[in-house]
Amino acid sequence: MGLVTMSIDDAHECPFCIRSTRMLMLRTAAGCTWVQCKRCEARGPSTTQGQRRAIERWNRRRNDPATKPMTTDEVRTVLADTRLEDDDER
Repeated sequence: MGLVTMSIDDAHECPFCIRSTRMLMLRTAAGCTWVQCKRCEARGPSTTQGQRRAIERWNRRRNDPATKPMTTDEVRTVLADTRLEDDDER
């Protein structure tokens, strides 16, 4: 069976680009279902336990600190640390 796209309800906005739920789609392929953002293409964890479970897993990511966007200062710090590590290797 090919890729199936369905409408979605009860899902939180994308934790990456913070877009409304209108930008989300529920997708199914090869027996797995996941939520995907139409704008940034972020994908939630896939599951073989159906649509409701895929939405629950997507919603759980919203409060996960690993999915929160970095601030500009945090990005600068990461880049500076990376440059220092590169200089140490030379």
